[in-house]
Amino acid sequence: MVRQYDATSSFPASGFSTTSAASSEQRYTMYRITGTHGIGHGLSIEYDLRAAHADKIRYKHGIRSDVSSSGPQDEEIGLNFGLRQRRRFADSISLNVIAPTGRVSGVPALGTGRTSIEPDYQAGFARGPILATMELGSRVFVDGGAAQMRADIDIGVRLGRKLELAGTIFY
Repeated sequence: MVRQYDATSSFPASGFSTTSAASSEQRYTMYRITGTHGIGHGLSIEYDLRAAHADKIRYKHGIRSDVSSSGPQDEEIGLNFGLRQRRRFADSISLNVIAPTGRVSGVPALGTGRTSIEPDYQAGFARGPILATMELGSRVFVDGGAAQMRADIDIGVRLGRKLELAGTIFY
C-alpha cells in the first residue's frame, strides 16, 4: 500500500473566531509505503517506510518566517503472528521496532531520534464491502523506558477487487 497524507494546521494568535488572523501555520505532506509479507506458520513481516516534507510558517510582530524540512522519517519493521484467521475476522499480535532514521535537528523535526519497541494487538473485521481494522498497543522508548499508549482505527470501503478507499483515526 502506498499512502499520501497532506495536512495543514493554522493556529490563531488569540481565540478562535472567523476574524482571527493566523499566528502560525504548519503544512505537512507524508509519503508512506506500508506492507505485510507472509513467511509461513502464521508469521509475517510488516513494514512502514515513511518520508515527509514539512513547512512551518510563523508570524511575529507582522514578520513572516518560514522553515521547512524534507527527507526520511523514522522507519518501522516488525514480526506479526496470526492468532485467528477467519473469513470475516482476523486478529494477531505483533512486535515492531522503530528505527530513528528521521532528522531531529531540522525545524520542523522529521523524527524522534529515539529507538522504540511497539508490542501490538491487531484485529480486522469485514462485512460486505465495509472493512475495519484496529491496532492497540504501546510504544516503549528503549533509552529510558518511557511509554506511550496508542490506538489506530482504519475504516474502509472496497470499491473493487484491488481498490479500497479508507480513512484512519490515530490516538
